[in-house]
Amino acid sequence: MDGSMREVIIDESLVWPNGIALDFEYMRLYWADAKLDKIERSNLDGTERTVIVDSELPHVFGFDVAGKYIYWTDWQRRTIERVDKLVPGAPRELIVDQLPDLMAIRVLPMKPNSTYTNGCSGNNGGCSNLCLNTPSGHVCACPMGQELLADNKQCVVPEAFLLFSQSKAIKRTSIKYAHKATPLPIQHLQNITALDIHVTKELIYFADNVNGSIRRAYINGSSVSTVLQFRKESPSAMVIDWISDNIYFIDASMKLIEVYNIQSKARKVVVWKDLGDPRSITVHPVKGYIYWTDWDVDGIPEIGRANLDGTDQRFILSDIGRCGSITVDLDANRIYWVNYRRNAIQSAGLNGEDMQVMIKNLKSPVSLNIYGNYVYWYDSTDQNIQRVSKIDQSDVATIQTDITPVVNLLVFHKSRQNGSSVCAINNGGCQYFCFTSGNSQTYSCGCPTHYLLNQDGMTCSAPRNFFLVSERAGTQSTRDMQVRRLLDNTQPDLVLPLKSMRSVRTINYDTADDKIYWIMDSDKYRAIKRSTVDGSRAEIFLHDSKIYPSSMCIEPYSRLLFWIDSVQGVVNVTTLDKKNVGVVYRNDGNTLTAVAVNPRKGYLFIVAESKSRSSQVIRTYLDGSSPVAVVTSQSIAAVAVDEQNDWLYFADHTTSTIKSCSSNGDNIRTLVDKVTSTSLTIYKDKLYYTQGSTQLFYVDKTSGRNRKQVMRRRTDITDIHAVNADFLQNYNRHPCSSNNGDCSHICFIGSDGTKQCGCPDGLNLHVNGLSCAPLATCKSSYFACSTGHGQVACIPMEWRCDGSEECADGSDEKDCSQFCTADEFTCGSGECIDRKQMCDRVADCYDSSDEQDSCCRSDKFMCSDKKECIPVGQVGDNIVDCKDGSDELTGTALAAATSAPTINTTVGIVVVLCIVFLFILIVVIFIIWKCRKRAYSLRYLEPVANARPGVSFDSLGTAMMDVPANHMPQSLTETTVVSASSTNSALHYDRNHVTGASSSSSSMTHLQAGFNPPPSPVTERSAFLGHGAMDMDDCSSTLVSSAYQTYYKRHHGKVPPTTPMSTCDDSEPSLKNYSMQRPRPKKYKKYHQLNPPPPTPSRSQMCSADEASEDPPSPSTVRSFRSTIHNPYPPPPSPEPTSDNS
Repeated sequence: MDGSMREVIIDESLVWPNGIALDFEYMRLYWADAKLDKIERSNLDGTERTVIVDSELPHVFGFDVAGKYIYWTDWQRRTIERVDKLVPGAPRELIVDQLPDLMAIRVLPMKPNSTYTNGCSGNNGGCSNLCLNTPSGHVCACPMGQELLADNKQCVVPEAFLLFSQSKAIKRTSIKYAHKATPLPIQHLQNITALDIHVTKELIYFADNVNGSIRRAYINGSSVSTVLQFRKESPSAMVIDWISDNIYFIDASMKLIEVYNIQSKARKVVVWKDLGDPRSITVHPVKGYIYWTDWDVDGIPEIGRANLDGTDQRFILSDIGRCGSITVDLDANRIYWVNYRRNAIQSAGLNGEDMQVMIKNLKSPVSLNIYGNYVYWYDSTDQNIQRVSKIDQSDVATIQTDITPVVNLLVFHKSRQNGSSVCAINNGGCQYFCFTSGNSQTYSCGCPTHYLLNQDGMTCSAPRNFFLVSERAGTQSTRDMQVRRLLDNTQPDLVLPLKSMRSVRTINYDTADDKIYWIMDSDKYRAIKRSTVDGSRAEIFLHDSKIYPSSMCIEPYSRLLFWIDSVQGVVNVTTLDKKNVGVVYRNDGNTLTAVAVNPRKGYLFIVAESKSRSSQVIRTYLDGSSPVAVVTSQSIAAVAVDEQNDWLYFADHTTSTIKSCSSNGDNIRTLVDKVTSTSLTIYKDKLYYTQGSTQLFYVDKTSGRNRKQVMRRRTDITDIHAVNADFLQNYNRHPCSSNNGDCSHICFIGSDGTKQCGCPDGLNLHVNGLSCAPLATCKSSYFACSTGHGQVACIPMEWRCDGSEECADGSDEKDCSQFCTADEFTCGSGECIDRKQMCDRVADCYDSSDEQDSCCRSDKFMCSDKKECIPVGQVGDNIVDCKDGSDELTGTALAAATSAPTINTTVGIVVVLCIVFLFILIVVIFIIWKCRKRAYSLRYLEPVANARPGVSFDSLGTAMMDVPANHMPQSLTETTVVSASSTNSALHYDRNHVTGASSSSSSMTHLQAGFNPPPSPVTERSAFLGHGAMDMDDCSSTLVSSAYQTYYKRHHGKVPPTTPMSTCDDSEPSLKNYSMQRPRPKKYKKYHQLNPPPPTPSRSQMCSADEASEDPPSPSTVRSFRSTIHNPYPPPPSPEPTSDNS
């Protein structure tokens, strides 16, 4: 029961053993397998295995044995059942049915069984804490953090204890007694390579190179957390500076020593030069030193020392044999280490003086530590932990035996980490690192790798000038990539913590925003990505399955990214805020392979390869204008620009050389020969270039001399790029740095040194010199066809989106959905109409598309903006579905919802009822009309004469108001109103007096030009009486009018005002153009905008007895009838002469 003597008794035909129980009476083991649906038993050693139940066990969960029965819970059947434990296949009994969520079960006896006792039964076995029974007898145990005294019964909190790590476990044991080691409850340990402790905080730190991390936990194994997660690094040794909270560790893969501050989370490489194969490390934070053992690659093992910040690096002991674990005696100020060659433990002073052999003739010492007057170590051959006096090498003793290989050995004691310094308080005021030096009161601040300490001596700034290398991380088969940053010989290389680096083709850097860009080019994924150098805020900058980016460069002032699409053969431009600018250069038939920029001069350099395999370097301005070939060769593989000197460098594979020339192509000279380079860049006064894909060199950029190798034996270098931020010191003075120089697209420095605005392909610069538009060379009333870069064809604007292509490239019929405004509907035939005219049962589009697909079905509701249809069931449900909220408007929406049919049957019923109602209504109207017509004919056998002329325009409104609104006809021109006298009702017309038109007199109101002439009375009695036929095409025909009796009856003898009519006189303007249809859509307004005709003056007056002899107005003629049919705007009545002689 103490966890010892562990063995496997059953490991076959076992899948999900959910329950297990012991039968003390028969000394048998019972278990249930939820996967195999069985209950089995065996002896305690696993023999005589027997199946008890193997049917109708859907999901056994809990399990127990009590008395003669086996009890179990079934999770699926929701039951508790039992069966006789001694009889396989015995009948089962149901104890509880339909009890949900059944889990574990325990059966307890009502009375304690005093038959069974063990060594712990009485007085807890004499143990102060835990008593555990074992086959050999009971043993006492202690809680975590305590240990047994020599009597093996009493537990105490130890003053010190041993802590050691194995490959997959961390354990603790007594430093005085040979008690069994206790593992700490820390999970997921894969391969522990380093271990150290922070005594004051009671924390342990451990490195796992499989998990790739440094983690920590409390001394009892709780609260495990990750301190530092690595990407490719492999920490092989580690030590804690408990005063400054710094962790020093050895990166075995990179062969360097780094420090990590726990508080600021900053990293700094402190030792990287002259390191062969560092193995172990220790620290003396009070004195300000770190020590390490090094198995030099040249076969000369050494012990090195440096200050805590990595300065004053030296080797204090050399040629002493390969050394392993090393530690510091803080009390005696001496270092101790294991010498593998001599199988001994040695020591020396802090400067390497007074070297002594403390103990020798050991078998295989591995790890050691110091506590008090003793040195503790682990021997891998004897598999035990031993100790010896450090003073006189006496009192050799074995502390623990039979321990599998120990990697690290430590002693935990409160006094082990004494000392303090100014760095212990607020990190000494430093932003990142605080390093003590010499004594506890002298310190200095440090910065992360490649960062520079500011003049205040406390804070740090990011580097502004550096060099980037993209390379494959690991073997040639992997696609994982990394970007390494280089400064100079005073700083080590640093792998940037960038994520998702796979299949990197090329890299670039935005100096103004401190972001790195890279092109991913794989078979399945092509994109341009970017990230900050610390790996945060990584994002996809540009991704599309149709693009093939192959090369790029950044113009920092205009904030533009130029990139080549290798399939399309164009140079595209995208702003750094992800807005597409367009294409600035295309070279049909040629392959574009590289692009570079000189932002100071506004030049773009493009490498183009023709089908004949000849190459050119083409120089253009940033907008692609003024292209000129400055270099021609058989095979140009790479190009770089020296912004400072306006100089061009290119790699020529034909001659295996690297050459340079001016930006005009003059003064070509060879700098490097016998080289095959795929990438070039200029960094300060050096030209960096790759040799193949495995080496990196630099030479003087002017003379080509002083060649030096920077990197060698690399797996695959894909690109190099230099960052020269010093060139941007006058960034704000550049005319394009502020608001892109007010240019709409591209801003650059022209040949005269002044700011120029440019446009991408398909656009032209406006006359204002700032904006780009397709109409640059066309008048405002014309549309510019996109016929090519710098060329424009102009067509009238009315031809835009008219359903017919006038431009050669069809650009006038593209993007027509954007031609209409938001309040307009785009017809299928191209024109725009008011959105309110949609779905109103009147076709306004030429193709009637406004009444077809754009309308909702019968089971749908159209929102008020007529832009969307929703199901009728969603109307009035207190949930807004229309964007304009019209489906939830009070009354309107509900009425629309309730009036809309929901099923086809309802639609049919409504249609039938409407037809029946209309038929009945028509029959009734026809009967009434016939009756009134007959009565009218009998009543008016003679016309009424002597109409009163002379009603002015001012009295027109009053006359009109005499007729109630609901009695007015649909159009005033449809009815001729006759004025009659109450005393003289049978006077004939005087044909000689009536002329058919208004006569001219001094008292008559004259009509202005453009108005229709006044009406003329009809000359045929039959017309007035309503007899005769109507011919729409014959002006001699008359119009049947039967509205007079209606007015007469409703007004009880009061005569309504006259309705103006017109004669068929040829001098009148034609009315055939006056249409009842709406005005044409706006795109045709210029040609078809038809205003309604002006009103025609008319006579309207009340007749008296003495004026009854005057002529009445004529009823309508054919032309006035046509006007009535097609003109929706009724003209007002015509004025009549004021004198009787008219």
